[in-house]
Amino acid sequence: MIVWAAPRLAAVLGIGVVATLALSGCAERNPFEGKFVYPIAWSASNAPDMAPFQSARLTVHEDGTAMLENFPSGAWNGQSAPGCIDFEGESLTGWADWEFLSEGELQISSADDSFSIYADSGLFGSVGWSDFFLYGCDGTELGFSVRTQVILPSEREGDESG
Repeated sequence: MIVWAAPRLAAVLGIGVVATLALSGCAERNPFEGKFVYPIAWSASNAPDMAPFQSARLTVHEDGTAMLENFPSGAWNGQSAPGCIDFEGESLTGWADWEFLSEGELQISSADDSFSIYADSGLFGSVGWSDFFLYGCDGTELGFSVRTQVILPSEREGDESG
């Protein structure tokens, strides 16, 4: 019996190591990779709730820079879940930097402000960056939709026939 326990334990540990490596590899991958063509632009999508920000736009570039146009701003509260902004009624326009904090959270940092945006839920519990949300501490949800070229699944697989 002891002879069989060691191989089983080794197999279980091996599977655990492979799963951990696979998952950590996914976590480090850029969620935009293979899904969008840079520069990636989003614009306001739920205009009735965003009256002062109907022309708001965020464009991210592959080099980690971003352009904000009439983008909502205010005091960032990262302690809430998800983080939220106390909107001050002003907007940001200008260059910023972006980086992923997680697969579903993107941090935008400009000279004036730093805040996070959150991806929408995708299929089967995945993360979908076709839409993202910026949350107001007053309960407001500001939605943005992608306005750039999306890479279709057949293009991701290298299928150029169709």
